[in-house]
Amino acid sequence: MIDRSAAYPPGAVEVAAIRWYLQEIISRCSDAVRSVALTNFVSLVRQIDEWAWISRERVLYVTFNYDTLLEHAVSVVTGHEILGLADYLREPRAPIVKLHGSIDWWHPTREPLEIDEFVYYRRRVIDATPDLTVLPDFLWAVPGSWRLETPAPDGLHEVRVPALAIPIARKDGFECPSEHVAHLEAFLPSVTHILTIGWRAAEDDFLGLIATVTGQPLGLAATASIAGAAQTRTRIGERVTTRWRPDVTNETPGNSSGAFSKLVADGHLRGFLYKHTG
Repeated sequence: MIDRSAAYPPGAVEVAAIRWYLQEIISRCSDAVRSVALTNFVSLVRQIDEWAWISRERVLYVTFNYDTLLEHAVSVVTGHEILGLADYLREPRAPIVKLHGSIDWWHPTREPLEIDEFVYYRRRVIDATPDLTVLPDFLWAVPGSWRLETPAPDGLHEVRVPALAIPIARKDGFECPSEHVAHLEAFLPSVTHILTIGWRAAEDDFLGLIATVTGQPLGLAATASIAGAAQTRTRIGERVTTRWRPDVTNETPGNSSGAFSKLVADGHLRGFLYKHTG
């Protein structure tokens, strides 16, 4: 359905509806989680920031998630707020690369639409998808901000659509500004260790970038907040090792069972970080 949607108008409408649904539901969930004073993400960023500061190491956060929990955690720990696309890479202590889009990222379209009532804005845009030319540019705006747009005197509204990669088994290609990929490519040669959380190693394009890294072997620590985390760690290690980097090592942070909460609460993360301090 995804690959053929451009040539099949009803399919294009269905794909657009999925993107808008993901943007809405994940935005609501993110808002609810951010109301909690201390999340796992805050603990993660706090411990990594402390280690990087003491060890004089550099860190790059790469996420495939659509939510903004990582951005919120960086703001809590470093005081750096993300209020635009450039802010993702501006904080040297915690630059963030989002490869599959974000709930607050949008693509503009070339064609304006006449919309009588904003309550129907989303439905109107979804239905008009086959006739819209979605531009490759990226815009940043908080979810729901389209409701506050002021129409032009002729009643036409500028239209933007969520910039999210559709969650299929294999999400090849990136849904992010080119600056994010360029920053990642420039950073990778200096990487010595990778910590993964809840990642199934299904993104061939990202693995391909890792494969281009030359230099010393990469240390891999894999954990997850899903059932069978040990199997997930093994699968990630085997895939990265055999397919992309024969010299990658597969590690686990301490005796972690794989749960995100246990990783940040029981000292396993600190153990992994300081074990590899130069």
